Amino acid sequence: PATASLLDSLKLRRVLPAETLAAASNIRGSALRTPLVLLNHRRPDRPDLEIYLKLENLQPIGSFKVRGAANAIAGVSAADLSENYGNLIVSASAGNMGQGVASAAASRGARCAVVVPASAPANKLAAMERLGAEIIKVPYARWWEIITSGDASAEVGGRAHLF
Repeated sequence: PATASLLDSLKLRRVLPAETLAAASNIRGSALRTPLVLLNHRRPDRPDLEIYLKLENLQPIGSFKVRGAANAIAGVSAADLSENYGNLIVSASAGNMGQGVASAAASRGARCAVVVPASAPANKLAAMERLGAEIIKVPYARWWEIITSGDASAEVGGRAHLF
């Protein structure tokens, strides 16, 4: 099945400090430094336990997904984006990542198309459209095929790099 090929292709590796610093530089201006807030809750069985909440809902799009999208898209040169992808950035998402990609594409002056399952929530679709994304609805099975293959060229009419 397609899921097996996706899982087989995943290779976990340690992220190097230099990569973390580069990502921090790449997302500067796209993502906010959100606060850590101590949760006012104590467990009787673990009185020393402190739980902190990272308030990523305060990001411009309301989600941490803007971080990954901005970092990934920063790694594409302007020449590559223009010459190889027709200044089009494509995502397959049902919501938050599509918003992150749309936001990052807009910051690069690129067009954005988000392939969504036909069942995607209307509020997520509206948010992506507000950020400039063209929404392409497909049946769930096709959407999942696009995610596992990384190929949405049929939906966007040409070569596309999926973010």
